[in-house]
Amino acid sequence: MNTTTQDIIDKVKISRGLLYYHFKNKEDILYCIINRYSEPLLKQLESLAYDAAKSAPEKIKVFVSLTLVPDKDITVENSVLQEAVNLEENRYMLDRFYHSGWDIHIIGLLKRL
Repeated sequence: MNTTTQDIIDKVKISRGLLYYHFKNKEDILYCIINRYSEPLLKQLESLAYDAAKSAPEKIKVFVSLTLVPDKDITVENSVLQEAVNLEENRYMLDRFYHSGWDIHIIGLLKRL
């Protein structure tokens, strides 16, 4: 990922001070974006896990539909984010993300399905 913090500052037209007030570095920005994109999905999965009206097969079907994105729904932003996450130098970020409690939370939700 060859994007610099200056590239980000120029693109969003903010000061360097404002960027560093909210984020430690560009990796921190990416981590926050991953978190923001994941939050709605986790809420949907949590709602699904605790939905007593749905049977286990129904929950599995909904789970698959929530977690697999059809080609027609993939946006440029999603693709760029996925490419950034998949870069070898950013792999540690997924580890950080999962070990921040998301892994335990998701496993707990899956057990309720």
